[in-house]
Amino acid sequence: MAKGGSANDVLNNVPSVSVDVNGAVSLRGNSGVNILIDGKPSVISLNNGLEQIPASQIEKVEVITNPSAKYQAQGNAGIINIVLKKNTLSGLNSSVQAGVGDPANYNGNINFSYKKEKFNLFGNIGTRFRNLHIKEDRNQTTLKNGVKNLLLQNNMTDRRDQAYNFYVGGDYYINDKNTLTGSFYHSILIINNHINYVYNYFNQSNVQDSLIHRYEHYREPKKYNQLELNYVKNFEQKGKSWTTSLRYDFWNDDENQDISQYRLFPSRVSSPELVTRNIESSNDIFVQSDYIQEKNDSKLEMGIRGDFRAIKSDYQTVSDEVLLQQYNNKLNYSENLLGAYMQWGNKINKWRYLLGLRSELSMIRISDRAGILPIISSI
Repeated sequence: MAKGGSANDVLNNVPSVSVDVNGAVSLRGNSGVNILIDGKPSVISLNNGLEQIPASQIEKVEVITNPSAKYQAQGNAGIINIVLKKNTLSGLNSSVQAGVGDPANYNGNINFSYKKEKFNLFGNIGTRFRNLHIKEDRNQTTLKNGVKNLLLQNNMTDRRDQAYNFYVGGDYYINDKNTLTGSFYHSILIINNHINYVYNYFNQSNVQDSLIHRYEHYREPKKYNQLELNYVKNFEQKGKSWTTSLRYDFWNDDENQDISQYRLFPSRVSSPELVTRNIESSNDIFVQSDYIQEKNDSKLEMGIRGDFRAIKSDYQTVSDEVLLQQYNNKLNYSENLLGAYMQWGNKINKWRYLLGLRSELSMIRISDRAGILPIISSI
């Protein structure tokens, strides 16, 4: 893996895992992947946020294709767990990294840590710039009521991404059996796309029917924030531990899109210019507590978890400076998820087995300008 790359670059080098230009991750061709950071869900893994994690901060990537009862039911393709590096060096340590790639890809990171007997401070500051030129050609033949038509489509995309991230945290060693960890993560990702579409239509006699040009300018600044507090207790008995995590995520993004379209053939006709805007924000609270007890070949695990999420979306479409009410909407989405699990594993001769049980209760509430939808509950 290249030190100057991102988490997306690392995942692209993992067998069976692929990441497209928009940051969508798939496992064995299936996009239903649940991505974890250090064994826990994170806002960083959403909306192409993995592009902001420097490859140099990743210790390893774990691919779980058959998740146990410990994990949530979501993610039918499997689970990808990104394990970040931990500081083990005492005293003051720092490093500076920079990378240059082709096509235009520039990044830089500053890492620091300061570890003493009772505490460990760590942090990272990074930036990344990428410019992609993407060309797509598409030929489509349609047959309707015995009539064949041909579409030749050409797309040219100029994509520019800018990312800035800041991460700081610390461990407090209460004693040799108890550790308290707190951290804060902040990142900004700005996506700026210019896309040109050319649609060339031909009739069944292979004679040009029409020629249409469409231009889109898409700009989306995103801001992610994450506060996390973890407590780890190791008991006197070896293999026995209890961990509790509390995390608060809050993010917002502002999607802006300008669309202009006109026909060049057989006559020049312009369509009204469209301007769309979608402002989204989310507040997520995550609580989890796990107990593990290992003895010889046996292992007992149990835990509880709660996810509480509230998302707001305000969508507007304007045509020739007139607000289109039919495309104007505000959406409020809230989701509460409670889960508990227990699993037991052991070994008989050369055979290992794992028995597990998980129960989840989800409650979803959705409202928009039209009113409140019925509450959706499932177990």
